[in-house]
Order: sequence, then structure tokens, then C-alpha cells
Amino acid sequence: LQSKIIQQAQAQLRHFAIMSHEIRTPLNCIIGLSNLILIESGDKLENSIKEPIEMMASSGDLLLAVVDDVLDYSKLAAGRVETHICRSNLWTSVNTVVFAIRTQARYENGVQIRTNFAPNLPKFVQTDSRRLQQVLYNILGNAIKFGREGKFVDF
Repeated sequence: LQSKIIQQAQAQLRHFAIMSHEIRTPLNCIIGLSNLILIESGDKLENSIKEPIEMMASSGDLLLAVVDDVLDYSKLAAGRVETHICRSNLWTSVNTVVFAIRTQARYENGVQIRTNFAPNLPKFVQTDSRRLQQVLYNILGNAIKFGREGKFVDF
């Protein structure tokens, strides 16, 4: 029975890896094309067009990180999670997550995100910025999911 459970778990990990690879290809296309539009257009795009394209690229980057984590699932199952601790721009990490989720919040249930960072918040910290962004994304996602229409999430 135990060997059968182990075989099933290994089959699931292989399936996750294949699915993740299949998702990665079109996702890279979306990220690449949205970044190309932003680069090629320069300052010619109106904000009403530019901001959604920036959000698409930013959300794509975040989703790609999640897909990468699914590919790393076998490491997690084996207890070998890797972190990449380095000097990271905290402000950029937080703003990337807020930017990626702000429009989703507004359209899903009318919740608005307000940011109010402490003046002494350091700009750079030693962290794994990808993991930090995942945690922040989950926190904000839950706040939005359980928020009431027309209300604010203060972050």
C-alpha cells in the first residue's frame, strides 16, 4: 500500500511538471509581447492603455514565478526548498504585487487597495523577493476575497 502511494505521488509530480511546462510556453509569449508593446511604444501610449499592458506584464511575471514553484514542487515534497536570499528592492517587490492585484480587486468585488508605507520602511532588504511576493500576493488576495464591495484594503 505504501509503495502504491509513493508511486501515485511520483506520478502526480511528473504530471505537475508537464502541465507547468505547457503553461510556461504561452505565458512567456504573453509576457514577451506585452513588454515589447511597452518598449516599442515608448511614451506614445495613453495611460488608459499603458497601465493595463503594464499590469498584464507584471501579472504574467508573477504567474510565471508560481509556475516555476510548481516545477519545484518535487523539491518541496522532498524537503529541499531552495531560497535565493539577496539584496532586494522591497519597494519594487511590494509595488509589483499591489499593481498586479489592484485592478483584479476593483473588478472582482469593488474592493480598493490603499497603500500607506511607513516613512522608515527600508528600500532594500535581504530576502528572496520571489517568495516575498508570493506571500504578499496571498495576503492581498485573501483580503480582497473576503473584502466587502465598496470597501478598502489598507496595505
